[in-house]
Amino acid sequence: MSKLGKEQAIPLQLSGKPRPLLMFFLLLSALCLTLFSIRLLPIRNGETRPDYTDVIWAIDVSRSMRATDVSPSRLQKAVDFSCNVVKASGQVRFGIVAFNTNVHLHAPLTSDTSEVISLLRDIPYLEYPDSGTDILSALQRCSAMFSHHEHTSRNIILVSDGESRSLKGENGAGAGINLYIIGVGTIAGSKIPDPESGRYLVNSEGKEVISKLNEAFLQDVAEKAGGRYFRLNNSEAPNETELLSFLRQEHAAEVLKPGRGEVVLMVLLFLILVLLLTEILLPGK
Repeated sequence: MSKLGKEQAIPLQLSGKPRPLLMFFLLLSALCLTLFSIRLLPIRNGETRPDYTDVIWAIDVSRSMRATDVSPSRLQKAVDFSCNVVKASGQVRFGIVAFNTNVHLHAPLTSDTSEVISLLRDIPYLEYPDSGTDILSALQRCSAMFSHHEHTSRNIILVSDGESRSLKGENGAGAGINLYIIGVGTIAGSKIPDPESGRYLVNSEGKEVISKLNEAFLQDVAEKAGGRYFRLNNSEAPNETELLSFLRQEHAAEVLKPGRGEVVLMVLLFLILVLLLTEILLPGK
């Protein structure tokens, strides 16, 4: 009788025996969902995490690139600089396009740097019949050459004097592509040698053409693409190490981003963990 009026503390049962069938189902689900999530991870050449820095050179080969305000010529200066960057690059895949009015593919993306350098050095000695310049088409062609696997840094390095047929600074590089524009030439400009006549190029009025670096246009293109602009002439040149450091920074940022498959995997495993803990901690019936 004396104990009837007193409250008795009842220990709280935090756990009970988990139901075997439900536990088996949850564990089987965790295994199946994990295997399914792994299939979502990007796979390339047997690797579950591609880890590439891809760079495509877009070299202007229009007539104005023969100008000699930059020694020995704008085109040769562009090629020499490109070769120096490739030599110092390390683990980078390169592709090459040359462009004027049309876009000419010289090399798809490859890790064979010796071949890339050889193809770059051939450019000044090749014949390109068209004389104009279409930078927008060149950027669009470069963009189409990239793969779209996760953890791949995609970069275009375009070298031009900016004398483009289109004077609109449009972003032709596309989303997720880093654009670096190198303006080769000088504001003062120079005459353009004509190999066919052995003289200088003249316009329809018979006057010698003076080609000048259109820096404002190139800067506008770089700005609209969220890219970077550099000068290349007899006294100024991008530092190869600095340019490569930009490429590696962009690459590191891409690698640190969790891929779609990794995000799905983490979410699914978290949900399975919650279900397992719920089954273990709740009292069995």
